[in-house]
Amino acid sequence: MRIRWKILAVLLAISTLPMIILRWNAARLFHSLAGELADQAGNALYRQSTQALKRLVEDHARVLKREGQLIEMALEVQSTELENRISGPAAPTSPDAGGYGGVPAVRKPTTYCRLGPDGECEPLIVSHGVPRWTLPPDMDPAKRDQLVGQTRGMAAVWEAFDREFPGLFLWQVMVLESGVQSVYPGPAAVSIDDGRDMPWYRQVKRMDAVVWSMPIVDPLTREIVIPVAAPIQGAGGVFLGAVAVMVPVSTLLHENQHIRRLSEHVTSLLVRAEPRSEAGPEVDRTGIQVLASESVNQARHEGWRYLDTVRWLSSDTPGALDPVIDDLMKRRSGISEVPHEGQTTLMAYSVISAEGTSLLLIVPKSDLIAEAEEMERYVQDRLIEEMKKTGTMISVVLFGVFLLSFVLSRYVTKNIRKLLDGSRRLATGDFTTRIDIRSRDEIGELGRAFNRMVPALEERIRLKQGIEVASSVQQSLLPKHPPRLSGFDIAAISRYCDETGGDFYDFIALNRGGPPGLGIAVGDVSGHGISAALLMATTRAFLKGRVTQPGSLAQMIGDVNRLLCRDTDDTGQFVTLFFMEMGEGADTLDWVRAGHDPGVVYDPESDAFFELKGVGAALGVDAHMAWAANRLMGLKAGRIIAVGTDGIWESRNAPGEMFGKARFKASIRSRRDNTAAEILAGVVSDLDAFRGGEAQSDDVTLVIVKVEG
Repeated sequence: MRIRWKILAVLLAISTLPMIILRWNAARLFHSLAGELADQAGNALYRQSTQALKRLVEDHARVLKREGQLIEMALEVQSTELENRISGPAAPTSPDAGGYGGVPAVRKPTTYCRLGPDGECEPLIVSHGVPRWTLPPDMDPAKRDQLVGQTRGMAAVWEAFDREFPGLFLWQVMVLESGVQSVYPGPAAVSIDDGRDMPWYRQVKRMDAVVWSMPIVDPLTREIVIPVAAPIQGAGGVFLGAVAVMVPVSTLLHENQHIRRLSEHVTSLLVRAEPRSEAGPEVDRTGIQVLASESVNQARHEGWRYLDTVRWLSSDTPGALDPVIDDLMKRRSGISEVPHEGQTTLMAYSVISAEGTSLLLIVPKSDLIAEAEEMERYVQDRLIEEMKKTGTMISVVLFGVFLLSFVLSRYVTKNIRKLLDGSRRLATGDFTTRIDIRSRDEIGELGRAFNRMVPALEERIRLKQGIEVASSVQQSLLPKHPPRLSGFDIAAISRYCDETGGDFYDFIALNRGGPPGLGIAVGDVSGHGISAALLMATTRAFLKGRVTQPGSLAQMIGDVNRLLCRDTDDTGQFVTLFFMEMGEGADTLDWVRAGHDPGVVYDPESDAFFELKGVGAALGVDAHMAWAANRLMGLKAGRIIAVGTDGIWESRNAPGEMFGKARFKASIRSRRDNTAAEILAGVVSDLDAFRGGEAQSDDVTLVIVKVEG
């Protein structure tokens, strides 16, 4: 990646990343805050609305109780008045006792009308002056006139109640056992059913007390009314008939003006807990039957209408209505949260009759927390506006960052390009390369360091090349192949830990007038690197030149030592050497040990090792040092002679453990039946396996000689 883009990335990270993080964090906090506010407000509104609904239901119960007492009081007044009139003298009767007595009828279409199938209201003609009388045709005329005369004055009583409590009573009805009945206000042009067949009449006759009957559909207006009736008793407690009022449900249950403040989607129902069995035992249980629902026609009329078919209240979740059913069965008011018709609703209910008829209000929960949701939307809208503003700010900052990065990168990369060009020229081998950077910053210091590096690098490369030449020369000094000597199998190897090393081995052909012989030298120069390699080459040359001349083996090594001491004086370097000679087909071995580790001989017959020891210090230490030659007689076939350097047994693995001479000897013993080359390869393989991943820390040289038959 170019510096320009790196600077851009850094500037973006410094300038815009904090803004983006803050923007993201602010958005997250705003979202969280909006949600928390909405939840808190929604919970508060939900609690308040729940309490309001509960109070509303309880208020309905109290209002119904007071209005019920008022209705019962009115019925008792009417019942007492009728009992007194029936037991008293009859008033004069009108020639038209069954009509309206000449009082004009009045139309009140808003109160007294009949709803058609299409929901249109057809006005009824009613009279508030004269009730509508119904007399049985087979009744004795005298008796009929007497009853009419005794009861016709009730019109004033009914009118007084109608005037005092407007709208409370739809109809005020009197039904006598004799078949005489009246309805106030008096409807015209309609037929009146015999009241003695009405369920409420039979109920009050049976109980002989004030009764509240089940809501019924008024046959004249099709409104839902609650019949409330009281008995009329004669002398000795004889049941003479009943007086009743038809109370509109909408008059008793006038909740809209309050509940609509909470929600515009309220469903008002008249319900009752009833057993239901539609599909067998698995469905047989108590349910909530809907008796009536409030219908709204804003154009003409608002009120309660009876359901023509059986309908049951249901919930989206099985069992959710069980608490409501339990309360209704026990005649208790309450409120419950119920999933209904795809939404969560609150159902508030209150029992309004002894028979278990109850008012049930269904309010969507979403309407109760609508204000909280509106507040959340407002916060979200404001958040979107703020995000747009911060987005604009970030865009401006990004433009500035791009512009600044290009300006800065041009200033910075100018000197970097000089460094790049100089590096390319240096890579081609041009050591005259120099760069001119005059700035005092880190890049200027880098340019000056580059200029100082070039001469040093040139010197290091020349030194590297010299080391490579020295390594090549040193490798060429080692024998390419082991010599062939009758009666002996020979193999050798030398591996350096650096480019050059101090270990060496050599094979020197000997011909001193007798059978051909072979001299084998294994040496180890102190130290590593070029100096050790030079001393190794010198030692090899001195040794190769001296051992081919006449003299004893000890004299030869002494002469080589005196020559080396001239080169090692004041250097502190020295050479350890193990030199041995053997003749073709001979069974003797001569050797000199100059400070080197003893060679080892393995005898397979006795399965034992013994060492080729000897007295003598390292070469190059003292020019006057003397050595003694050693001889081994009776070399037998199968014996293995191994001469190596300390880099073998002093090799270490990762834990720091040394390979040791015991493992070295065990490796030779395990391959005693192999050739010299195979034994050599096996020892090297065991050494590498022991060292594992650890690097070679010293030179390794090994010569294996196996005596053949």
